[in-house]
Amino acid sequence: MANDTVLDLNLDQQYSALIDQFSALTTKMNAFINGDKNTTIVTDAGTIKSLSGVIADLNKFRFVQKIIDHNLYADMIADDINIDVGMLIRIFGDTSLINGIYLKSATGVYGKINYANLYGLTQIP
Repeated sequence: MANDTVLDLNLDQQYSALIDQFSALTTKMNAFINGDKNTTIVTDAGTIKSLSGVIADLNKFRFVQKIIDHNLYADMIADDINIDVGMLIRIFGDTSLINGIYLKSATGVYGKINYANLYGLTQIP
């Protein structure tokens, strides 16, 4: 009879431990599914982002930036009204000193950048 009591206590403790683990996993799953884009969840394999955070990262263009092509620098200036601030423009048919990639920083203001400056550019919302 005494052994049955010990066995029952062990089973109760095991059930309690399982319920605690299940509750912890449910909390993590809820954070993963319902968390905002800044929510992170600590797992046994490391910290992960919520589903919203993963989707937000997928919607970023980390290494891709739209570039508008123009043959001449004068063509770019003439098209200024159609070019949003933050866009990149490639001039390819002008002189070797003018050809290259330009970044529009304001209306009518373009700065020539080199390929090293392209790293880390993201889409301007």
